Amino acid sequence: MYKKLLLLFFLFLSIYKLNAQNIILASGEGLLYSLNISSGNCSVKPLKFPCNTTPFSIALYKDTVYGNAYDPETSQEVIFKSVLGNNAYCEKINIPVDANNLTVDSAGVLYWVGTYNNLYSYNPHSAVLNNHGYIPFNSAGDLMFYKGQLYLAADYGALVAVDIPHPGNSEVYMNTGHAFYGLVNIPVGCNQNGVFGIDDNSLVEIDMEHKTVGEVYCSVPFTVYDAASITETGIVEGVSVSSIAVHPDCDINGNSGKITINALSASPGTIDIFMNGKPTDNTGIFKNLAAGSYNFHLVSREGCTIDTLVKLQKSTPINLLIKTLPDTCSAAIGSIAINPAADYGTLIYYLNDIAKTSNFYDSLKGGIYKVSVEDSNNCRIDSNIAIKNVVSPSPITSIEITTATCKKGSGEINVHANDASLLQYSLNNAAMQSSGLFSGLDTGVYYLQVATAHCVFDSMVTVSQQQLVKPGITFSAAPPVCVDKNGSLQVDIAGGLPPFSINLDNTSYSSNNIFPNISAGSHAIKIIDSNACLWDTAAIVQAYTLLKPDVHYAVKNPECFSSLPGTAMVLINGAESPYCFSLNQRLYNSGASVNNLLPGSYSIKIFNKAQCAVDSLMVSLIAQNNGVNCDTLFVPGAFTPNNDGLNDILKPIISNFPTNILFKVFNRFGENIFSTTKMGEGWNGMYKNIPQAADSYIWICSYVTTSGIKKFAKGVSVLIR
Repeated sequence: MYKKLLLLFFLFLSIYKLNAQNIILASGEGLLYSLNISSGNCSVKPLKFPCNTTPFSIALYKDTVYGNAYDPETSQEVIFKSVLGNNAYCEKINIPVDANNLTVDSAGVLYWVGTYNNLYSYNPHSAVLNNHGYIPFNSAGDLMFYKGQLYLAADYGALVAVDIPHPGNSEVYMNTGHAFYGLVNIPVGCNQNGVFGIDDNSLVEIDMEHKTVGEVYCSVPFTVYDAASITETGIVEGVSVSSIAVHPDCDINGNSGKITINALSASPGTIDIFMNGKPTDNTGIFKNLAAGSYNFHLVSREGCTIDTLVKLQKSTPINLLIKTLPDTCSAAIGSIAINPAADYGTLIYYLNDIAKTSNFYDSLKGGIYKVSVEDSNNCRIDSNIAIKNVVSPSPITSIEITTATCKKGSGEINVHANDASLLQYSLNNAAMQSSGLFSGLDTGVYYLQVATAHCVFDSMVTVSQQQLVKPGITFSAAPPVCVDKNGSLQVDIAGGLPPFSINLDNTSYSSNNIFPNISAGSHAIKIIDSNACLWDTAAIVQAYTLLKPDVHYAVKNPECFSSLPGTAMVLINGAESPYCFSLNQRLYNSGASVNNLLPGSYSIKIFNKAQCAVDSLMVSLIAQNNGVNCDTLFVPGAFTPNNDGLNDILKPIISNFPTNILFKVFNRFGENIFSTTKMGEGWNGMYKNIPQAADSYIWICSYVTTSGIKKFAKGVSVLIR
């Protein structure tokens, strides 16, 4: 029976044409050979490892070959990486490897057993090295994957099934009776692999399914330390579909379905995928599909194929019955109840994109909420629901105020209200009380709160002061000279109840009635008599008298926008010379010319020899177009408000210096979602603090050019997210 199985195996080898480089041997001298067994015997050819080194252990993942070899730079054995057929490519991976048993899994992750029988793995994609732990068997030779299981050639002819997550639980799978240095999983058909062990220089067939060992198939003229093939990952050279994900057509108008196919092959290169007989982009992702049946034909580089039929269902549209209860006075007592209009199976509910365990949401404040429902097919419906905020009528009928005398704590507030026994009262954010009477108050403005079960009503209540004896108050003021603070003020008080304390401009109180070094203008005066009665008044200190000079100016208008900037010259004559002037926050002497001025209006201040500002004027420079139309308007056709600093704002760009600008943006429903009259200001993609959807938006723009011409434009821009 076994000879018949072996004959059948040889028949597969004779039919299936193996690429010679699919099997690689590492000799005891550190040389590489390609092995060809398709002719029924073992023929080898030298194979150059591009890294100018001699690996003793190798692993092959598709067309990428890994080998561990001595590195003279580090004086250690490290991993080298190359690509078959590309003798110019060599990459060194500085991971010390002290074992002759490299192999690789279906994801391209390397495995080996170290000197102390620890199982290691290294992911070349993420550069992550893992020590999985101790294997209770001594390594005699190679590692190999077969049907997803990792096997180790151990001492005493044992073939050990390695438990990768828990290497200590590894067990003997079978006894081979051979000291295998190399293990190799060889493709013998599109969907079939054969396993060989290499004992010194002989290839011996291993029947993994029946746990038997065959005769020596053939021999090579050197000692083999390790072997590798494109199927040592355990994957067949044909095509296998690892997963198919189907997302149904959720759109009522169709063409929203999606199919994702993940396929594997040990062969290098791309798996070609045909859908309904037509070639695709081979990504395995198919979008915008209508409901129906789809035939997929997958082909590996070696010509191996597999066919599969995928059915894409049409999802039933979800209809909802939504009920809301309003909030009251922002007390968070609003609610939303969502009820499906029919039986749609298991549904998942979301509030503002957060999954909820119930279809009822309470304790909501007034506002706009995004409500979403998703069925078992991942089809989702979104709705924006408004919760109103209702404000009840105030229960307050009247507020009785007792004015205060100059004596401290003589004022009173008494609140009268409907259903007073059900209310709570607070003054100036103090603790709530059941009575609406507040006594012992000084004069001033008080913050009154009256609370019902859900609402709080605010009022500002003033307790005024009774005036007893008002003194006569007079002022003597000297104006400042030029500068801001060198005037003086004297306050004289007659009658009343002395002694008096005086406060100037909310500083401290004192008996001093003369105030030097003050500026021109109105100054607040507060006077307190001996009974603490307060009078507020104001005194005016006259401003410095200006002697305006004779000012002449001349301008040269700029050409177009900034092609040829303009100039302005100011000449000042008067009794307080020498004069100077300021323009664009810089000072210039009388008669100076200011250059490089763009079109616009400029404020010029005139200063006398004491640096007093004695005059000012506005000078306008108008762009001269000289027959050329310099006025241009540009609004981007698209913008991306993702805060990356690039094209985040939709705004008009207008050459020259327009006036009376108006820029508005409307959504597809004609709703005005943005408006500005400021140059340089634009829309950031938000409306009512909610990011707007990717869509086309209409804009209009009107402005007046520097020539006084009214302009109007409109267009469409696309918001991209």
